[in-house]
Amino acid sequence: LYHQLPTWQDESTSDASPFSVLPSMLFIALVVVCVGGIDQITMTFFAPFLEQRGFSENSSYYLLWLVLKSGALLMLVLGWLMEKTNRNAIWFLLLFAGSVLPIAMLAAPSGSWIVIALGLLWGMSIMPLFVICMLEISERFQGASLLAANAVFSLGWGIGGMILPPATGFVIEYVHVDGFAWTSSSLAFIVLAAFIMKFGFVQRKT
Repeated sequence: LYHQLPTWQDESTSDASPFSVLPSMLFIALVVVCVGGIDQITMTFFAPFLEQRGFSENSSYYLLWLVLKSGALLMLVLGWLMEKTNRNAIWFLLLFAGSVLPIAMLAAPSGSWIVIALGLLWGMSIMPLFVICMLEISERFQGASLLAANAVFSLGWGIGGMILPPATGFVIEYVHVDGFAWTSSSLAFIVLAAFIMKFGFVQRKT
């Protein structure tokens, strides 16, 4: 049965490792760390944040579920758009929305439908980013280098998920539950700033 499997045409070097591919995917690694952290922060603190914004406990957890699933609504559309339009423009728009919308939720009237709408838009802007990172990795690497890049992706996601939620909990404990919004916004803004410094606003990377 093993000999019936297709041969892996490895066109990359056999000694590829996470350390060898990391320099060429530093931006993607940063995105993965921040988005992995935001994902865990959202699952942990978004419902309490909504309760402080005037929603009941049941409504808060239902809205959390909607936000986590809202990104899936855009994944197919974004995949098509990234093939047809300027990919960096999409990166910029998603990161800009991820930076602004959490703060906009703080400014919206408590318990209003505006908070719900902003939360769904925020989920649609942040949650698909890890899929876009996987697309970028699949286009940049192949063979052993692709496996190494996936290892960096998984490690970055784990690091973000382990470090950033406790840090956010510290902010919330000593500041306010609104620290969820400020932390999420700050993480997206860090990635946005790194994106602008590396790629500019809309210039397509090679």
